[in-house]
Amino acid sequence: MRVVGLQTHTANGANDMGDVADATSICRFRAESGLWLPMRVLAKFTAGTGSATLSMRLDGNPTDTLHDYLLAEWLEAGTDGKADIFWRPPEDERENWIIQPPFGVSDPNRWPQIVFEWTNPDAGVMTWELMVTLGAVTLG
Repeated sequence: MRVVGLQTHTANGANDMGDVADATSICRFRAESGLWLPMRVLAKFTAGTGSATLSMRLDGNPTDTLHDYLLAEWLEAGTDGKADIFWRPPEDERENWIIQPPFGVSDPNRWPQIVFEWTNPDAGVMTWELMVTLGAVTLG
């Protein structure tokens, strides 16, 4: 496996992050084509008080909920817990994180997406920023 390109996506707000069941939610990211994997997640929480679980989920098919999977989660994400989060898949496990569009599906709106879910415990006051880097990969 070789990483051949990177895409960085950002989102921020003062309310909740995404929802895997909401195809229009703000914290929903996917690569433009081919094989890819999440390479890095950075999250920062400021102002306000409280914490909640931050979940990174895979929405395997945005048109239904049958193919939704929990990939990782961080407990107590927020100003009263982990105000800064930095994550990368371990180097020796990166092949396990590869995601690809389903065979024969040409509509990118139906390709798998990474969705971050977090319910703001101090909505309107606590702010968050999220930066997600996806890596395009080739096998061999």
